[in-house]
Amino acid sequence: MKKTRNQCLGRIWLWLLLFVSSQIHAQLTIKEGTKNKTVATQEWVKEYVESQLKQTPVKPPVVDNRPNCAVGLTLLTVTPSKTQLEFTFHSVDVQSIDYNIKSGNVTLISGNTGKLTSSRVFIPHSLPAGNYTLQIKATNCKSDSTTGVKPFTLVSTTIPPKPPVVDSRPDCAVGLTLLTVTPSKTQLEFTFHSLDVQSIDYKIKSGNVTISSGNTGKLTSSRVFIPHSLPAGNYTLQIKATNCKSDSTTGVKPFTLASAIVAPPVIPTNPDRTGTGNIKLTPLKDPLLPQNELTGNYEIRYIESKPDNDADLKISVKDGQIYLTDVGNSLQSVSYTLNGWTDLENCGKLENEPIRPYRRYELAKYSVARPTIKETWMSEWATPKADLRRSELFFYVVPTQETWNPVGDAPNPIGRPAVFSRLPKFELKNRTYGFEYDILDETDQRKEELSISFNWKEQHQKLYSPVLSQYLRSLPPKPDGTFRAFHELTKQECIEFANRLQIQKIMAFDIEPDGDSQWIIDYDAPNFTTNMNYVLQRLEERRARAYNWMEAPGKSVKNLTLDNTVLGPHAGYGHQHQDILKYKEAYSRIGDLKKRENAGSIISTGFGYVGFDNNFSATDGNGQNISPQVTYLKALDASELWSRAMPDKQQVYFAWAFSEFDFYRFPNNHVVEIPEYNARAIRTDNKPLYPPDYFQDNLTLSFLTSKYLFYWCPGPLGWNPANTTTNSYQHAKVDKDGKREFSVWSIEKGNPPLQQKFYAGKEAMAINATVNAAYIFSQIQDAADGTRTGPRFRYGRATKDGQVLSMINVDAITDGSWYIDALIKRQPFAVYLQNGDNKVLLVQDVWSRPGRFTDFEVEIDGKIYAGQTEGNRLFVAKL
Repeated sequence: MKKTRNQCLGRIWLWLLLFVSSQIHAQLTIKEGTKNKTVATQEWVKEYVESQLKQTPVKPPVVDNRPNCAVGLTLLTVTPSKTQLEFTFHSVDVQSIDYNIKSGNVTLISGNTGKLTSSRVFIPHSLPAGNYTLQIKATNCKSDSTTGVKPFTLVSTTIPPKPPVVDSRPDCAVGLTLLTVTPSKTQLEFTFHSLDVQSIDYKIKSGNVTISSGNTGKLTSSRVFIPHSLPAGNYTLQIKATNCKSDSTTGVKPFTLASAIVAPPVIPTNPDRTGTGNIKLTPLKDPLLPQNELTGNYEIRYIESKPDNDADLKISVKDGQIYLTDVGNSLQSVSYTLNGWTDLENCGKLENEPIRPYRRYELAKYSVARPTIKETWMSEWATPKADLRRSELFFYVVPTQETWNPVGDAPNPIGRPAVFSRLPKFELKNRTYGFEYDILDETDQRKEELSISFNWKEQHQKLYSPVLSQYLRSLPPKPDGTFRAFHELTKQECIEFANRLQIQKIMAFDIEPDGDSQWIIDYDAPNFTTNMNYVLQRLEERRARAYNWMEAPGKSVKNLTLDNTVLGPHAGYGHQHQDILKYKEAYSRIGDLKKRENAGSIISTGFGYVGFDNNFSATDGNGQNISPQVTYLKALDASELWSRAMPDKQQVYFAWAFSEFDFYRFPNNHVVEIPEYNARAIRTDNKPLYPPDYFQDNLTLSFLTSKYLFYWCPGPLGWNPANTTTNSYQHAKVDKDGKREFSVWSIEKGNPPLQQKFYAGKEAMAINATVNAAYIFSQIQDAADGTRTGPRFRYGRATKDGQVLSMINVDAITDGSWYIDALIKRQPFAVYLQNGDNKVLLVQDVWSRPGRFTDFEVEIDGKIYAGQTEGNRLFVAKL
């Protein structure tokens, strides 16, 4: 109801009269100009109020002319997390929403959603733990404030400080004084003075970093010997009494080791075969390997796995060379894969195979109760099924006194992955990489230092089938009452679907319809690709990069056609690889390739998911099982060929370290002990992992052709040893014995605290491989952004006994087909990168034994460069 000016004036007079009356006895005086007047009359009040109204006109009330919202605006749910608030709402015509986050009556955060494309909204925040209220109102129409309010609580994620530990020990009678420190090559001798000290805790430090620590045990002398394997350098010894309190200042002394312990070479080196004037190349060193490698009595150390009846490894040492043998049980036919390599002569035998110390190995073994190994399919599909056994072991071999491990902060991958503590910071230019989920336990600063972008800084959003099936079910049904299928939509309806999606940097459709939605999402329908292209095009117009990751193999817009032969970027080279020569031919006939319409600005290639074909061709028997090399080279070959066939598209190299389809029946021999909780976890979803080093090398090379590297993983990533699940505790299933079971792990012993973080397990090795691949590429990226050619070279591959019998010449390759050439001819590949003065050589022989080497000589600009690979690993050298 509107009020007149006179009504307003009357109310003000009345208020002032009441105020003045209450203050007369205090002789309230108001100064007006230079005169003093005692307030006592109504007449003066009237004059004063009228003067003030003339100076400050009364503003008319704001009239809200917006229409009421058709069905109002109802706040349905509020879901808080550490960094953002998600809320859902119901409305019909609401175009945008104003929101406030309050603590009591105080507004802490306010803003507007912008134009809505979904009924789910995310608000970033950095609020501390506490109780709050979210309030939302429609912007374009009037909504009821009572239906737009919900309280929520943020739970503290910090660990309360522990109470200080009270040291109740008595003071040592005469203290503890460190008198002398005498280092030698293998041990440290120190002497001390005390009276009642029974044992001593000691630390050896380099700067502020503790290198070694321990306890002397019960003392029998004032002279103590500590074994060590320290390199040359300056150190500090610090000692403290165990049974009494000693002064820390009298227990410290520096010391110096004058010379490093230089271990003799374990692998016999080949004589210099490079000739006079040739340039010997030194490869980039893996930064996760130790600076000094010790020698001594070697032992096998397993990582998250242990031997079983089917795979039981033994080592022996002869003339400084370590040899590996399997003494486990096997069925009729056997196949071994060692770090992505299989023996071309006999894949069914692992006996006295040379390996190297300090290198991490993955051994995959399977055997089948059939005459040939290529009949493993009968273990899955035959009736009755053939018996199949499969084992997977991760291990490395080091001297017994070695404390280094290749995984991270713990002997098993239950601590922080090594890349986060050992890699120096680096910058990845013109490339973006990361993971499906954020690395939960790392700081933003550390992720910045390792150039990780997906998925905490820039979003790579996976869109699964519900996002599409829900939209289809929201449309008016057909006259017969059934829902419309995606391929039946009009162009405008496809655009409307794209308009509803929240925009991210990269949007990938992974539409895998289940049985209930198969008929409304039909990849084989003639109009499916057309409609998907409408969606992709609209998302591109909205400034997203979009692609359809999951497509029918025969209809994929990524497929190429050459002479009516369909070429695909994934899987093999046609049935039993019969089309492999057509893929090779495609490089020299890029202009003849036919391409399907593809509205997205990016395409996906990548490595992972597919299991190994057990044989390269139909005629292979037990003698060969070379398909790990096929898997490796096909992924790189596809990325190279598609970068040349579709130069207008940027590539996402989509990687997953686990093989999805490589026979599921693995023994549960992957066990992690969690000593701080006296607990044990067993991996129950035991898919095979690609060999981590093999995976790392593939990802390093992928950066040559791909703009983005995206590692899909099954849950939020964290390394806290308490985290043993991809799901929160309340979502865990209970088995018949009442145990909590999770999608990856089950607790076999103890009851460690469970949180909503992913327990890395052997995924830690894949994380190490991914980040280390980015680091290696960052060292050569200036050259990689120039030209790529395959130079002429010659090579000699070492046999099992370490001998190189002859050198083989390989012609120069200019069209990019070096990967498929290496596959067809079973030879190494060499890639020369040049960008101005930046020059890099890459060489890899995937057919080389992991514990041996391949010698090579490469001719570039009239110069001969010589080097030696480390087994089947990628050789990277700056020229």
